[in-house]
Amino acid sequence: MANFANYPSFLAEKDTFSISSDFPNFATGTDGWTSLVVDGGTSVAVNDAVGGILTVTTGATDNNEAMVRSTTEMFLAAAGKPMFCRVRLSWVEANTDDGNIFVGFASAAAANLLVDDGAGVRVTGSIFGICKFDGETVWRGYSRNGATNFTSTASGRTNNGTSGTYI
Repeated sequence: MANFANYPSFLAEKDTFSISSDFPNFATGTDGWTSLVVDGGTSVAVNDAVGGILTVTTGATDNNEAMVRSTTEMFLAAAGKPMFCRVRLSWVEANTDDGNIFVGFASAAAANLLVDDGAGVRVTGSIFGICKFDGETVWRGYSRNGATNFTSTASGRTNNGTSGTYI
């Protein structure tokens, strides 16, 4: 068996808070996770499959919305407090570039975290992660600390995934 770290080694030396979940008992409002389905989004459910695959479905109508977020605001960017997230992500879009997709951390995650029609990420709060905007085919690294220190950098990773393909 190979020896490898599942997280950066610097975290082993920090006073850390940790969550690990493959969503074994997912129901909104339980186990620290809550789903949000608005604007015609249809569902959030765990598949009957190995590995705790969580499916978030918005439907084919433009600007539908669905998300999974922590039930309470457990994640907040602060100096000297490292954060780490590891996700296997796969997506399917009704059309080549219509998805508004975000994976990461956001203070007060709620409806319209990603603004309709590819207008980007909301303009308040601490937010960092990866995202793809409606109308684009490229993934971006994204960070914001309150109203300052904003970056949105195109990664060069194009939206060439297909159903069942993970990035």
